[in-house]
Amino acid sequence: MPQCNYVGSGGNHCPEAAPEGSTYCFWHDRKASKAGVDIKQQLEEKARNQQSLEGYELGYANLEDIYLMEADLRDTNLTRVNLKDGHLFGINLQGSRLFKANLEHANLKEANLQSADLLGANLTDVDLERVQWGDQKKIRNHVEAEELGRHGDREGASAKHLEAEE
Repeated sequence: MPQCNYVGSGGNHCPEAAPEGSTYCFWHDRKASKAGVDIKQQLEEKARNQQSLEGYELGYANLEDIYLMEADLRDTNLTRVNLKDGHLFGINLQGSRLFKANLEHANLKEANLQSADLLGANLTDVDLERVQWGDQKKIRNHVEAEELGRHGDREGASAKHLEAEE
């Protein structure tokens, strides 16, 4: 089996095998359904073994009450993921997409949320104590809006600001 083609932001190659005919492993393949009942247990095991989960494609997965303390999920797609009641102390979600994710009652103490996309995320009763927001202390949409404004795209900047306020 060929190796997964995913290369992380630090230049690390994914060690997982890609299925025949695919360029990415199960975890980095956006098309692979993550609806299986054992997905949560597999992720918890990887986190316990301190394996990087960087760049995983976990969109729409049901990860309610998951234990991913101090796990590395940089640049991960968590679109519409259910992380309700998640135990996410010290998790690294830098650059991750949490679009419309359910984080209700999750513990995100000391999490790294630099450049994370939290647009539409449910943050009801989330513990955000000592979270790392980055030097700018702004969510991704505000940073993108400012960048568009600097390049003269006032319409794009306005749209990004509106997204951030939703």
